[in-house]
Amino acid sequence: MTALLASVACALTACASTAEKEPPKVASFKSEAAAPSPSAANGPPVIRVDMTNAEEEALFSVYLKCLHDNGVPMTQQADGTWMWAGAESKIQSDTPKIKKACDNMLPQQAPEKAAATNPYYEEDNDKFWQCLKDHGDDVNKGADGWSPGPKWGEFPNAEAVTEQCEVRSFNGKKG
Repeated sequence: MTALLASVACALTACASTAEKEPPKVASFKSEAAAPSPSAANGPPVIRVDMTNAEEEALFSVYLKCLHDNGVPMTQQADGTWMWAGAESKIQSDTPKIKKACDNMLPQQAPEKAAATNPYYEEDNDKFWQCLKDHGDDVNKGADGWSPGPKWGEFPNAEAVTEQCEVRSFNGKKG
């Protein structure tokens, strides 16, 4: 019985000897899985509510450079960012070929700032505009919602205050 078990064990393990065996002669190649690109793995970049204008511009610049690299007329600024080169460039960017090449780089609005994905959007949006008004911005609430006045955005620290109001208002929480 012991001999039978030993022969079965030997058959199952191929009775490897202590001497090194030569590797089998088979065609093989070693491949390392390439890490997927961020855009392919995670979809388009999302503009977070706590991003600065400079950070948002950097996201859009990547998209605009993609448009340029795919033949859409664009203008490169002194700081290296890209801008539309007029209405024609916007029209050309709306073709299937360009969309396929670059839409995965087009920054998307944060889910907190979209009515379709934020159940508290109306309340958050109201808080945002009220925050701007409280900090001196020329905005007014009417029957149809908020509207900017003639001096909208012209108040001390407008960019910083606007960013703070967004973060406070569009936090994804009720109230």
